[in-house]
Amino acid sequence: NLTALVEAGVDGVTLANNHIMDYMEIGMDDTMIGLDSLQIEYCGAGHNDYESIQPMVHFKQGISVCNLGYCNRTGRADNLPPFMEAGPNKAGFTWFTEYYLEETVPQSAELYDIVVVQVHCGIEYDTKPDTTTGGDALSQTPLSLPLEIDSTTWNLQYAAIDLGADLVVAHHPHVLQGYEVYNGKLIAHSMGNFVFDQNIFETFTSMILYTEMDRNGIY
Repeated sequence: NLTALVEAGVDGVTLANNHIMDYMEIGMDDTMIGLDSLQIEYCGAGHNDYESIQPMVHFKQGISVCNLGYCNRTGRADNLPPFMEAGPNKAGFTWFTEYYLEETVPQSAELYDIVVVQVHCGIEYDTKPDTTTGGDALSQTPLSLPLEIDSTTWNLQYAAIDLGADLVVAHHPHVLQGYEVYNGKLIAHSMGNFVFDQNIFETFTSMILYTEMDRNGIY
């Protein structure tokens, strides 16, 4: 699979998704080692939350493009341990919360020309953007946890742009959703499947988003 990414011209990926910890930390390490061996860069996951928030940066024609990866499919809604988000002493992905957005987006906006927020969110097979507080269910009981999400997924996408992101790209539902322009910046709510093994008709249609940019942003 990794070799196919190279052949397709993929030079960077986000690891912030609900399957990165399927085989625990050793599985995540295996993925990272494979990507490193083929010089494919990545963001969105790590051995702790400091490592997971590190940006993936590419330089092209004098323009720096920074990708940041987040996910809100944590397993918490159904209380299915192990929870998948990274912590101070725990491997996982960067949790899509106000806290981690505030810790990452403004600093990246100061350092790089373009900031792209990649977020694994949304309700599977729903063709509308997620207006819940995220997690893994349409409704869930607040758990009063540190850094708990207290905004809807949609509002968090807006917050990413308010904090300095130039583009928000969302994925997880497996089906296409809509595009939205918020304060002059684009939100792609769900791109469908890029490569996947599903046999559900609604998942067969996908999109690739092309953007044009300069140092002032994506136009």
